[in-house]
Amino acid sequence: MLGDGKTWRGLVGGTASGAVLGLLLSAPFLLLSRDSTWSFGKSPVEAFGVSAVLALGALLGDMGGAFLKRRMHMARGTKARGLDQYDFVTGALLLSVTIRDWSVPRFFSGDALLGLLAIIVITPALHRAVNLVGYRMGKKHEPW
Repeated sequence: MLGDGKTWRGLVGGTASGAVLGLLLSAPFLLLSRDSTWSFGKSPVEAFGVSAVLALGALLGDMGGAFLKRRMHMARGTKARGLDQYDFVTGALLLSVTIRDWSVPRFFSGDALLGLLAIIVITPALHRAVNLVGYRMGKKHEPW
């Protein structure tokens, strides 16, 4: 249904890894100021939870993209321009709406819309760069 590349282990491990990484990225800002917008939360618990939601959303978005690719009879690893670059971003943003007090001021209102626009513009180049690194490291079978 989703292809051989999607596993429960990957979903749980990816969500946990994303939560821990978000907490680690937030730690310096949490130590300096609880009100920093550079942190994923105002406390370590909130930063961990928000990071977990974003990671889970990204993985669910990726699964949704894989589901669509299978419905279009595309083989695993086949390039799907647009879908491959934005499925995880869409999933993360959609799931982040479940924590409105956090997501709306960061993505969907006022000056935050510029950040959302930056995410939309930067994503294809960042996606390509990360995939090239993974390919050169031997972790990916295709460079896209």
